[in-house]
Amino acid sequence: MLTAFSPYYNTRREVYTIVINVPFAKYSVRVEKQDNYHRMHLGFNENTCRCLSIVNPEHAKPVFAVEYEYIFENGSEKDISKKPRSQVTQSNPSNTWPNLDFENLPKCLSLTELEVYELQIIDLCGRGINKLGAMIDLPNLRELNLSYNKLTAMPDSSMLKHVRKLDVSFNEIQSFEMDTCLPLLESLNAAWNNISGFIESLESLKTITPNLIMLNVKHNPFKDVIKTEATSSLAQAAMPSLKCFNGEIFCHTLHAEYANQHPWIIDHFEMADLDKSRAIKNNLARVISEPNKRLTSPLLINDTQLENVQYANLVDNQLSSVEFIAEFQQLKEIYLANNLLTKILLHKCANNLTKLSLCCNFVVKMDGIIQENLPVLKYLDLSNNLITSLISMGVFHTLTEFYCSHNNISTLSEVCNLKNWTGLKIVDISSNPIDSTGLCKKFIIFHISKVEVR
Repeated sequence: MLTAFSPYYNTRREVYTIVINVPFAKYSVRVEKQDNYHRMHLGFNENTCRCLSIVNPEHAKPVFAVEYEYIFENGSEKDISKKPRSQVTQSNPSNTWPNLDFENLPKCLSLTELEVYELQIIDLCGRGINKLGAMIDLPNLRELNLSYNKLTAMPDSSMLKHVRKLDVSFNEIQSFEMDTCLPLLESLNAAWNNISGFIESLESLKTITPNLIMLNVKHNPFKDVIKTEATSSLAQAAMPSLKCFNGEIFCHTLHAEYANQHPWIIDHFEMADLDKSRAIKNNLARVISEPNKRLTSPLLINDTQLENVQYANLVDNQLSSVEFIAEFQQLKEIYLANNLLTKILLHKCANNLTKLSLCCNFVVKMDGIIQENLPVLKYLDLSNNLITSLISMGVFHTLTEFYCSHNNISTLSEVCNLKNWTGLKIVDISSNPIDSTGLCKKFIIFHISKVEVR
């Protein structure tokens, strides 16, 4: 980080980025005379850090990003001497602190212990910190910068109780696991770390940082959710207080109400079901068809419609929970593909539900999908989710069709309860990691005698 000193003092940060598409050496020349207001970051030497000037800028096309961070504000040395230390302090850039705790924090900051208690902003950027040891509550601390270190875990929560803004970007953090809630934290920058589970991270942050307004998790190696649009939608659904995600400001989405229905397109299979096709054609009170309406949770629908609804098409929306299913007392079929569902929790029985489609979501947990909650369920589609096990589903005697392809089931032990689903006629768990072994198909054929399509 480049930090300006006298006649400037560091209270405001601005970031400028130069982006070019060609090697520096080809279209730049070295500037020998540097101004007096730059200070090179930790580890500076003539071979690794240089001031360059781009020549022939018309040939420089975007590809390489070089970020310079300046902290400056006009002032004099006299002003600086009067500036209270409680405003901001930076660690001494000439020393590294692999293991930093409260005992050596004052030395790292070149302050007394009493002065550390008064700090409002602490900048420990690029200090080579591998681990933050035991800290104590710093009641005045509002901003903490721990970027460009080697942390593998979040900092000690006792240090963060009063922090509003936390920067842990460019570390090696693997998860957001913490033992204490941080209700005052409003801004968290965790970009460029080693976090692999996006859904798991959201679940942790919902508990740890319930009032978070800004979150940045760009450039983490997520394995479960990769698409930018999906991560943004999931974050917005999981954390209602969030206003900015990965640098993008959220547009406010209103809860859409039941109105202006789309016509339900009757396919060939539905035509064979006379009762269903008759209801779709003639009785709107028994049908909800609201695909691609940006519906969000909680689902708002006119109460007078609930008791009569039998068929619901809510695909391609932004629903993040399915608790509303229990409110549809006569519901027989519901289609929820392409929403933002990460877990299925049912607290009441859906006594009439025979067909449930949850494909193409982000489902990890299925604690609510059990025979007791779905006593007459015949058709279940869980394909294209993030499911790793079917054990929590227990035994289903009523299911005749079950689809669970394109998930993350990797071992036979995670589907062993299928052998007790004796009513199955159609089952598909292909395109899971377990599928490559060939054992799964043999297991199903051996245990489920009624299977017609394998």
